[in-house]
Amino acid sequence: MLRSTHLAVYFVSAACLLTVAVAAGVTCCHPLLALVSWVLGFTVCVAEDSPSSSSSSSSSSSSLASLPAGKIVEPAKAGALPLAAASRAAPLPEGAKLLPPVESPQLAQLRKLVEAKQMAIDDEEAERFLAARGDSPAKAAKLYAAYLAWRRQEAIEGILNEAPLLPPEREAALVRNFNPIVLDGCDLHGRPVVFARVGRIDVDDLSRNGVSMTIASRRHIRALERVRQRLSHARAAEGARRVKPGYLFILDVKDGGAGSFLGAWKLWVIVAKCDSKLYPNLVGSTVVINAPTVADWCLGVVKKTLIDGPTAEKITLDIKDDPEPCLRTMLPPELIAQLPAELFPAPVTTMSDEIAE
Repeated sequence: MLRSTHLAVYFVSAACLLTVAVAAGVTCCHPLLALVSWVLGFTVCVAEDSPSSSSSSSSSSSSLASLPAGKIVEPAKAGALPLAAASRAAPLPEGAKLLPPVESPQLAQLRKLVEAKQMAIDDEEAERFLAARGDSPAKAAKLYAAYLAWRRQEAIEGILNEAPLLPPEREAALVRNFNPIVLDGCDLHGRPVVFARVGRIDVDDLSRNGVSMTIASRRHIRALERVRQRLSHARAAEGARRVKPGYLFILDVKDGGAGSFLGAWKLWVIVAKCDSKLYPNLVGSTVVINAPTVADWCLGVVKKTLIDGPTAEKITLDIKDDPEPCLRTMLPPELIAQLPAELFPAPVTTMSDEIAE
């Protein structure tokens, strides 16, 4: 599990891969370094190990499918069936009832520790923070207490209602450079979707308009807060074992270079810390679109040598000029329509099209 060495691993891997690329005569080193940086900074620095769920998933799916209508379905104890496995289970038979999930001893202990400090924690957060600390209730409670203190200090409860920056030029500069958005709907697995363009960040433009990296990172936090609320609401509405964990993070790295990434290094440090310490295990998977071709080899090396299997499975890299085919395997048409039109190449007009018109 990658924790305190996240940023060190990121630096070393980026430097090593850049050196290899130079030695091999690769001419697009800047996009290569930038892609390694973004992938590791956004995903490796925040992803946590998740238990293997293949066997649990198959057994749960077969048992649910074989139940006759009207029978009571009793879910496995918390911890025995990960959320990712549960989300692939067969639908409940008609007329079947789902009993409330039984808490694991670790979750029950975490809840007691939290309540002893006059705090409250919902089911979704309890499982995320517990998993982030290796199922240790004491460590999870300490991390959660620090998270609540941070929320009070930064006035996070009101972040979704914050007004745009003033003067308008500041807001325009921020939106132009770094403005993660949460799409209106869910991906094909029922998860919230966050889209961010990270290839064109101009730190000088932000600085000229009075936008610091701390202010920019608050937009990332706002997106995570919206995701957190959606997951909690979905969990309450559909049941603990019916919601796939985390959110889908789509990163557009088009036109990115080493200079734009390194200039915004402070932003990536803040983002990595937020995701690993304040919103642990919130990222379900990451897809990088508009990546340079050489990045496919680069990411393959990273997956084989620097990160574990569960983390590697969370990363998808699309190096095609048109990201739409890749996105259609993850998003319904109505969400693809919400993405910026310039992501997709303009359709080519053929002679037959002109005749038809």
